[in-house]
Amino acid sequence: MDSTEVSSEYIFKLNDMKHLWGTRLREPKIMVSNIKIDASELQLIGKKSNIIKIIFNGVEYIMFRAEEIIANIPDGNSLEISLIGKPNTNEWNGKVTPQIIVDECEIEASNSFVF
Repeated sequence: MDSTEVSSEYIFKLNDMKHLWGTRLREPKIMVSNIKIDASELQLIGKKSNIIKIIFNGVEYIMFRAEEIIANIPDGNSLEISLIGKPNTNEWNGKVTPQIIVDECEIEASNSFVF
């Protein structure tokens, strides 16, 4: 999917179907490409700063144990990200946030401008 096609509404719809996932129906994975962000929007979080968090189009993208990816983030002001992950929602303090838990991620320097 192109990054503009993944919205919070899309993640919430998938989350509403999670009761269907099991032995006969695998949990869906989503491939997202062309996430273009300013490098400052990529957040390193967690006690060891080894978790990547990106918020794009109302969806949080979370990658745990991302030391290798972090070590290879290219220099530059703009980044283009492609990834594969599982849809999820996170509830904290009464707020439900749509997320994609990232399994695989590729981050490249982007030549285009981010607006």
